[in-house]
Amino acid sequence: MKNKVMVVAAHPDDEVLGAGGIMLKHVADRDFLYILILGDGESARDDQGSIQKRAKQAQQVAKKIGAKELILEKLPDVFLFGWRYDIIILTT
Repeated sequence: MKNKVMVVAAHPDDEVLGAGGIMLKHVADRDFLYILILGDGESARDDQGSIQKRAKQAQQVAKKIGAKELILEKLPDVFLFGWRYDIIILTT
């Protein structure tokens, strides 16, 4: 039976740095992988070019990993202060 797996991360690249190995294992096991990234990773620096660059990189990585879907929310970094490296992995 295939599982549905969702990785929830604060910023783009946190999902790969924190759970890259387990994401690859789930994809290899033919589970459905979904990635939710809550923040943009750059708004505290007020750099719109970097926000777009990080979003594009996150999309490229999700595709290469084999994620079924990537959801990029746009919460400003200041709302996620203190939630920097926590990764949540949900499975069914």
